[in-house]
Order: sequence, then C-alpha cells, then structure tokens
Amino acid sequence: MKHLIWIICLMGFATTTRADDLRGFDIDYPALFVAHADKVMQAEPSRRVLELPGPVVVTESYGNGQLIYRGVDHSGNGALGCSFETLLGVVAWALTCPEALTKSEHVKLQQSLWSMAKVVGENTYPSVPPAEVLPRLRALLAERQKQQTAVLCPAPDSGVADIVTFAHNLAAPAGQAALRRAIEQPRLPVNSPCL
Repeated sequence: MKHLIWIICLMGFATTTRADDLRGFDIDYPALFVAHADKVMQAEPSRRVLELPGPVVVTESYGNGQLIYRGVDHSGNGALGCSFETLLGVVAWALTCPEALTKSEHVKLQQSLWSMAKVVGENTYPSVPPAEVLPRLRALLAERQKQQTAVLCPAPDSGVADIVTFAHNLAAPAGQAALRRAIEQPRLPVNSPCL
C-alpha cells in the first residue's frame, strides 16, 4: 500500500475538468472532437463518444454547466499518459534524491522519459512539434521538481524505500522492456486506466 501511495504522490495527479493534463503535452479535447466529428457518436443527449486507434475511447459529458472529458486506453499496454506521468514523477524524484540511484539507473530512466516524451508529443492532440518536445519536457520536469522540494530523500532502511525499489525496478531490464512496450503502439496519451 505504501508503494501505491508513493507512486500517486509522484504522479502529482489533480482532478480537472480537462480529464488529462500533461502541461505542455495536454490534449485539446474540444479540438479533437471537432477534428474527428465524423467519428463522434451521440451516446446520450448529454454524452458523446469518440473511438480512436489504440483503441482509446474518449467521452465528452455535459454536467453542472461544463463539459467534462475522459479518455480510456483499451490497448492492453497501459494508458500512455499515465505511464508518462509516472515516469516523469520518478525522474523528478530521482533528480531530487540523486544518491538513491546509480548513475546508470539515472541515465536509463532519463532516456526512457525522453523516448516517451517524443511519443506522447507525437500522439497528443494537437501534436507537439518535434523541436518543442525537449523544452516542454524540461519545463514539466522543472515544475515537478519544484513540487517535490519538500520531499525527504528516503534512506533504504527508512520504511519508505518503496519508491527506491520502484525506481530500481523501472531501470532494470524488465522495467525498461515494459517502458518500451508502453510506447510501441501509437495512441492518444490518456491517463486511464492508471495503476
């Protein structure tokens, strides 16, 4: 349970009416629905559904005077936005607590984040121009690090070393393979289902 709490804290999720917010890689849902108007299905008077390759299903609902969007990844590879947010949180934490990982682990995690950011940038709507991916990623990472300024770097015997174990596992061969699988199939980078 501690492991899950640490992961959620790392991800820095906040509920918004925009459904998914990757700050700089975020999805413009209203524009997405306009661009794919021919594929939008009216499920109910106050709910429209858009099915996209992946498959990813995006729902637009109207309630309490506002539109609410929710994207659900049905690819079987996990939600790309969730994977990106999780890895972003782990890398930000690792930069805040550099002694917790080896140099090799830092490099692997940062390379994985860069690869994932390129895929997320290509697949968000509208897509992020390739020249803007790195600056946006750096801004997101800096923002996440600021959010973690109060984070105490756990010692392996502190009882909160689950985050250290999680980071080690992501940098290990099986974790790296899982991160590669997460970006193999192009799809909209939504956050659901997440963990």
